[in-house]
Amino acid sequence: MARARGVRLVTAVAAMGLSALCAAPPAWPQSNNKLRSAYYTAMDAEKNRLPGPLLFSHRQGSRLEWGLRPLVSMVSDDGRREFNLLYPLLTHRSSPAGSRGQLLQFTRWSSRVGAGPETEWMIFPLVAYQSATPASDAGFALFPLYGSLRNFFAQDRLRFTLFPVWLSMDRRGITSRFVLWPFLGWYTGGPDARQPVQGWKIWPLYGEFSQEGVREDRFVLWPFYIHQRLELSAEHPREQRMLLPFYFSSHTPEQSIAWWGIWPLTVGRSADQTTNYRDWWVVWPLIHVGRGDTKTVTSVFPFYRAWTRTRTAELLGTVTQSASSSRTIFWPVYREISEIGPATRRDRQRVLFFLYSDLRERELQPPPDAPPRQSRRIDLWPLFTYNATADGTVAFQTLALVEAVLNTEAIKRNYSPLWSVAAYRRDADGASGVALLWGLVQWGATEHERSIRLLYLPRLRWSRSEAPPPDVPASASPVHESTR
Repeated sequence: MARARGVRLVTAVAAMGLSALCAAPPAWPQSNNKLRSAYYTAMDAEKNRLPGPLLFSHRQGSRLEWGLRPLVSMVSDDGRREFNLLYPLLTHRSSPAGSRGQLLQFTRWSSRVGAGPETEWMIFPLVAYQSATPASDAGFALFPLYGSLRNFFAQDRLRFTLFPVWLSMDRRGITSRFVLWPFLGWYTGGPDARQPVQGWKIWPLYGEFSQEGVREDRFVLWPFYIHQRLELSAEHPREQRMLLPFYFSSHTPEQSIAWWGIWPLTVGRSADQTTNYRDWWVVWPLIHVGRGDTKTVTSVFPFYRAWTRTRTAELLGTVTQSASSSRTIFWPVYREISEIGPATRRDRQRVLFFLYSDLRERELQPPPDAPPRQSRRIDLWPLFTYNATADGTVAFQTLALVEAVLNTEAIKRNYSPLWSVAAYRRDADGASGVALLWGLVQWGATEHERSIRLLYLPRLRWSRSEAPPPDVPASASPVHESTR
């Protein structure tokens, strides 16, 4: 009885997906190459020379893929290689320009080929090493005893000794030094400083910082009182004051924003003279209303929120306009987003984040005498995923346990085949195929022939028309292919 219910469920899901194939226009044009090379659909089953979803090996042009799911997989293509071990536990990628890899995200290594070979590796947060380059010395860190690293934690250069006793950071021409970080610190201009820099702080009691022509900061009992003057080189610098949790303001002659109260009992307003925009909010983020020439907002959270925005840009003497809008009903139950650009339109509907998603893309300015290119992607987690690309490729899969959330090539290659009980694919040239029950049943059709394969036995092929396929003699139909 349970088995019969399971069969009926799979049949119903497959019927839903096939109805989507008929209703949806031929998403995801940028991922077409990934679909062709890595997505385990019916066409992958056609190419796979090994039985079942666990072992796989197939070649497409210069690209070779093989592996044992979900343990290990390898991809090589024109000098590029990718290796995964229990993805994403361990990954390694290499190309003629260099290589990089990681283990549990805490151990990382990389190498680059440029003016001189450059190698880096790190076991976070304990040990790190960077080889020397023509422009900089080698870097090394043994936390918390000593460290000197470049381009680390968003800093151009980071140094420490017996952290947090001593810490020095260089970033964009500003040198920050700390004793017993973050309590005692001072700021000076670094080697690349373009403007004079000075400042000091005894955190959280008092601190001040200034960079001529850029900004001035001051705080007292951080974060309760903060005063900033920003964009000092502009005609009208921006001035900000914050007295938490009672008051915040940011002001220039063209733009201003302010709120008062103790969250969540707050009242605020903002104004933008350049776009004639005004907005108000009460008990943020519950009630928010804004109106302007290029933007509108209406929000009563979480019941309803809608906004629209238009933009105008000029590039090389050409003026272009784009528009976007969004509407949310009973967040996070339903949300829709539209983006209209000079050449394309993109619409997306979502229900409960990733439970259901429908994404459509359409070309707005097709070539003369040609229909507009359009694409569509539908995900109903965890039942199925459907892709129809702008070039006419269609793919459908059920089940789809993580594809709605993590739609990466590595996920499709290493895990999707393990739960894909049924798959369908049709290429732009009309070739199609179906794979059921992890490839136990496979069906394929091209312009010239059809094929069927059961229980991983040799494939049976026969001619679809009187004319035999190219390079295949007429006597070869039907044939048994013993190599597959």
